Amino acid sequence: MTIQTFHAGSWKHLALVLLVLALFACTPGSTPLSETPEGSTGNIPQAASTPTRTPGHTIVQVYSENGDLKTLLKEEAVKAQALGQKPFALFTAGWCAPCRKLEKSFSEAMVKEAIEGIYIIELDIDDWDPHLGGAGFRVEGIPLIFRLDSEGRPSGKPLGGNEWGEDTPGNIAPVLKAFFDEEL
Repeated sequence: MTIQTFHAGSWKHLALVLLVLALFACTPGSTPLSETPEGSTGNIPQAASTPTRTPGHTIVQVYSENGDLKTLLKEEAVKAQALGQKPFALFTAGWCAPCRKLEKSFSEAMVKEAIEGIYIIELDIDDWDPHLGGAGFRVEGIPLIFRLDSEGRPSGKPLGGNEWGEDTPGNIAPVLKAFFDEEL
């Protein structure tokens, strides 16, 4: 058995890494779900930070503890516009099998192509349901995607997960592409 020993420089490096991680964990705001298109942390809260543009699209998760829905969605819509992306709100839940399949499909090539240029703001219905009053959202089933205007308000008809049939990337991608490409 080999025992790894550390010298003073290694401990200083480890302390610096831990300090940087602690700083990221204490930053308020929206939470990126993935650093890369393939990565996803599901519904596990992550260190909050400014969303980063992944190749082609951005996915962030917003929590009710960070403020009211109207204000947060307006802020996210501004971030989307700054990235040159169109903002959409996706209502989902960790217990929802179709929602998990949709989220997993975001790493598939055909779905990545369909969500090119899209900024998805993921909202857990269990977290947000008590706060939806007056925000303009009517959520009767999930997953449910709303187009957002420049003020972060829902506009147009939403897209429900029942509209693509079986939850496979081959079914999901063309329906998402048509919905995201639609101009109002």
